[in-house]
Order: sequence, then structure tokens, then C-alpha cells
Amino acid sequence: MWLVISPSIFSNNIGDAISIDMKAQLLIIDYDGEGDEHSIQDWLKINRDKVHRFLLDKIQYALEENLTVIPVFKFKETGYVFSIKVENLNEYLNTALAYFVLVEEYEKCSKIVKLKQQINETC
Repeated sequence: MWLVISPSIFSNNIGDAISIDMKAQLLIIDYDGEGDEHSIQDWLKINRDKVHRFLLDKIQYALEENLTVIPVFKFKETGYVFSIKVENLNEYLNTALAYFVLVEEYEKCSKIVKLKQQINETC
């Protein structure tokens, strides 16, 4: 079992284990890694465009609200939440920038450059 999204904006061709909690704005991961030929890395590769877009929106919201930590993923069975500290965002944004240059989405590239400038001004 691997992937279900509500709303279904992600590819769901590998099962039922990831969803989005729209109220909390988190990716919810229900995956123990046992008995499944697919991995989280497989899911991320298939859905990387949507994940990058989701994370950019999360980062923009966090900066607007002056958050210092951005909750991103929640592991359903444990309740553990994977979060990113604002001071560590530049590394992710560099990855996102390279991706959006590759797919020639220059509006997203511009947004990323502005987010990086905003982070550098606040940190």
C-alpha cells in the first residue's frame, strides 16, 4: 500500500500510503516500509513536481507568518512530524531552483530567488 491524496493532486499509481492533511497542510505518510516494493524515494520521484510546489507554498506561508520551523511530513503511525528549520531552507531552495530551471518554469525560479532573499534578510 502506498499513496492516496486528498485532494488527488499527486499520482496515485503506487498504492495508498500518503495523503495531505489540508487543515494542517502536512503530507501524511502511512508507510512502514515492510512488504512493499516501492519506497518513499520512488514516490518522491514520481511526484517531485507536486512536492516542490507544495513545499514552496509551505515556505512562503511560513515566512509570511514568521515561523522558525516548518512542519512538512507526518508519519501517521508514530505521530512524528518532519520539519524544516527556516535557517536550513536555502539548501532545499537550491534543489527546487535547479528542478524548476530544468523544467523551464522561470516564474517559480523567480519566486525561489525572492524567497532566498527573504530568508537571507531574516536569518
